[in-house]
Amino acid sequence: EPLADQGGDYKLSYEENLAMGYECYRLPPLGGVPVPPLGNDPENLGYSVSGQRLPEAQWRDRLAPYYQQWYDSAPLRWGFEEGTFFPYWDLRSVGMPNWVVKKHCYLDSHSGQYQLCSAYPWDKRNLTHGLLHVRSVPFVLGMGALTFEANGGDTTVPDMPMSTFPLASNGEGILGVALTRLSDGSRMKVKPIRARRHWETLGWTAAELAPLRGEKFTVDVYDYRANDWGWASVDTFVVPAAWIQIDSVTPIGGPRAGGTLVEIVGKNFGNSADGIVVFIGDKECTSLGMTNKGSLSCITAPGDGAGVTVSVVIGDYDRSQ
Repeated sequence: EPLADQGGDYKLSYEENLAMGYECYRLPPLGGVPVPPLGNDPENLGYSVSGQRLPEAQWRDRLAPYYQQWYDSAPLRWGFEEGTFFPYWDLRSVGMPNWVVKKHCYLDSHSGQYQLCSAYPWDKRNLTHGLLHVRSVPFVLGMGALTFEANGGDTTVPDMPMSTFPLASNGEGILGVALTRLSDGSRMKVKPIRARRHWETLGWTAAELAPLRGEKFTVDVYDYRANDWGWASVDTFVVPAAWIQIDSVTPIGGPRAGGTLVEIVGKNFGNSADGIVVFIGDKECTSLGMTNKGSLSCITAPGDGAGVTVSVVIGDYDRSQ
C-alpha cells in the first residue's frame, strides 16, 4: 500500500515495490480468503469461519480511517497466555465457579492460545448461575482507545449500572466489562457483552476516555447471568496505559539503616498512591503517600549498597492484589 497518492504498483508484491524504490507499508490481514458456502448464510454473513468479524467485501486502495488507532505510547496487550490469571488478572469472586482459562470455549481463542471462558463445564452452561468477577492490575489511563474481544451473551443482556452498587445483587444478571476507578470503585465506563457466537471488538474510543486520562483504573470482567447465552469469552485486551516517568528523587542518598523520607517527582502517577509500589533497589519503600503537588513520598527500608535504581510500579504483577 503506497504511503502517498503517487507511487506504488498494485500489480507488484510488497518486496517488488520496495525493490523499485517505492515507499510502502504492510497492511494487516483483513480477509482475502475464499468464503465457504456456510459463510453466505445470512446469519453468518460478515464473519470468518474462525469467528472474527471481517470488513465489507470491497476492494479498497487505502486502509479506511476507522481501522486506525492512535496512542501516545505503546499500549499494553493483556490476554491469558500463562493459562491462568497471572500476571495481569486477579479472581475476585467467591463461591462455586463456572469459569476456566482454556484454549477453546465456544470458539478458539482470539489471539494466542488461551482465553477466559465463563461457561464451564460447557454442558452445564445454561444451568449454572454465573459467579465470576475478574479484575486486572491497576493502570493510569493514557491516550487512546481501550478495546477487547468478546463473544457470548445475547440481546437480552441488560445494561450495566455505572455506580458502586454490587453487580452480584442485580436481579437481571450482569454480563460484561467495566472500567473501574481505583480511588472509589466507581464504574466509569461499562460495556455489556451481546456478541453471541462471534468474536466482537468492544470497548471505548479515545474520545470517550479523554475526560478520564490521568486517573487510575482497573478493568473488571463480570458474569452474574445464567441461561443458554448467559456466558462469555474474553481475550486480547488493548489498554492505553500511561507510562511512568521519574523526573527527580530527593534526597539522593541516606543512611544504610533506612528511615529516610524520599520524595519522587514525575508524571503519570495518577491522582493517589493507590495501587503503586516504590522500590529503592530491590527493597520496597514503606509509608507510601502522595503529596499535594502530586509527587510520591515514602520511607526507605534498610539497604546494602549505593547507586541503586528507584522504581515506581503501578500494579505490581508479582504480588497478589
